[in-house]
Amino acid sequence: MGENTDEIYNRYSPTKEPEVVLIPYDENQVNIFNQVITLLENTFGEKEIEIANFNFLHFLTSLLYHKEVNPSAYATDAVSDSIKYMKEHLSNTLTINDLASEQNMSVSYYSERFKKKTGYSPIQYFIQLKIQKSCQHLFFTDDSVKQISLALGFEDPFYFSRMFKKIMGLSPAKYRGQYKKY
Repeated sequence: MGENTDEIYNRYSPTKEPEVVLIPYDENQVNIFNQVITLLENTFGEKEIEIANFNFLHFLTSLLYHKEVNPSAYATDAVSDSIKYMKEHLSNTLTINDLASEQNMSVSYYSERFKKKTGYSPIQYFIQLKIQKSCQHLFFTDDSVKQISLALGFEDPFYFSRMFKKIMGLSPAKYRGQYKKY
């Protein structure tokens, strides 16, 4: 009950008819809602109410735009399935044949569909996912560049470093030095 209630409901239900919309379970939504409840149970300070309002707005947004906020929960095409597979196998060395076979497609058809959807070849995309993950390792761990490269399926740490620099614009060591401040 508020001045924006009708507008929010219309975004939720564009047909203007009451309807039940199935939203996939998302632990983040539950955590946000619990944060709101915890804040309101503990205090009614101005700052805490403001934080609760922002968190509740975030929670509502995650419900209203659930497909946009969590597209992977709705993605069922071969390229999305392949990206999910890549993310689950970052420590492996996958070839284009492996990826195409996983989706039961020929290499040429798979490559064409993948590039059309993402703008990258499957192997370029896979390497970018590995480099993204390596950034997390560089920031959050003290593992050596060699350990990180091996953990992400790069047999040659020098190749890993070249790929990292090509994608990130600086070496893994410089990245760690620039971004890891503690």
